[in-house]
Amino acid sequence: AVEKDEGSTFLKNELIRLYLEQNDYNAALDVALEIVEKQPEDVSSLVMLGGIYSALNQPAEAIRLYEKALAIDPSSENIHFLLGSEYVKAERSEEAAKLYESLIKTNPSSFAGHFYLGTLNASLKRYDEAEASLMKAVELNPEYDRTYFELINIYEATGKQDKVIQTYKDILEGNP
Repeated sequence: AVEKDEGSTFLKNELIRLYLEQNDYNAALDVALEIVEKQPEDVSSLVMLGGIYSALNQPAEAIRLYEKALAIDPSSENIHFLLGSEYVKAERSEEAAKLYESLIKTNPSSFAGHFYLGTLNASLKRYDEAEASLMKAVELNPEYDRTYFELINIYEATGKQDKVIQTYKDILEGNP
């Protein structure tokens, strides 16, 4: 049976979910703050609260919470992605790149680390580094179509039409 007192984290999480479904981020924020106040080291609560701050366009608060969550769970690819995204929103792209590089260093087979580092480097017009990261992402997860389209964007930006054509052909033939 579910504990039905006011302090029940389960019920509060359900309430937050309902508020978020209604796009009532301020009400969700109030409840999430209560949870984190009682459980300041709970990673999922920190990530949830960070997500609410992100939705409210408060990247500094989201970053603070994601950094705290990452310190507790340094191997989480999801937290790396969320924190990196907030760094980019806050125009701290170099910190995002270092974050993704640290994920790759601790887990060289991290598809997410290679993919996000590649797309970030592409956005920063570091095309050689971007291509290398995305090619590694393809090696790790050849089924993820978006990686090929990110590579195509790089090839188009760098005038490598032959690679654009070959990548499209490979996709169409089902053997990228």
